[in-house]
Amino acid sequence: MNAQKKYVEFYFSACFEEMMAGEQSTWPTNLSGNEIIELAQSLEIRLNVDEIITNYRDRANQAIDIYHSKKDEMLFMYFDLRRSRTDQNDMFFFGLRCYHEDRTRIMRNLISIYEQINTSGPFHYQMRPWVLYNRTRGYLNQTDAEYTSPGILIHHKEDAY
Repeated sequence: MNAQKKYVEFYFSACFEEMMAGEQSTWPTNLSGNEIIELAQSLEIRLNVDEIITNYRDRANQAIDIYHSKKDEMLFMYFDLRRSRTDQNDMFFFGLRCYHEDRTRIMRNLISIYEQINTSGPFHYQMRPWVLYNRTRGYLNQTDAEYTSPGILIHHKEDAY
C-alpha cells in the first residue's frame, strides 16, 4: 500500500452481458468485451475474464471478485457477480479504484464504456474513496432482501507490491 498516494473510485451497475461478454454476449452490445481488459492492463491489473464470465453465468455463484494491481494493492477492479432475486437484466455491480492523478484518463475510458451500455444504473465518482474500499473489506456486503448471500470476497493479487 502506498500511503502517499491519493485514490478515487468509480462504480455503477450494468448489464453484465453488454459490458463484459462482447462476441459471446447473449444481449446485443456495442462493446467488444476488450474495453475492461485494456483498462485493467493500463492499471497493471491482470483479469481472468473467462473465469469472470463463467462465474457470472453460474447462477449459484455468490462471489465478489476483486482484482488488485500488481503495483499497488489499493488499486483494484471490483466485480460483484451475485445475482439479485429479481434480476431480469443480467445486472452486476462494477467498480474501479485508481490513483487520483489518473482519474481523468480512467473517467474518460469508463464513460466511453458506460455510454455504450443500454442497461445500467447511475455512474458514481468518489473523490473520498472509501465505498469500494469498504466493500473489499466486507463492511458493506451485508445480506439484504435483494441477495441470498452477503457474497464471498475473493481477492486476486499478484506478488509485486
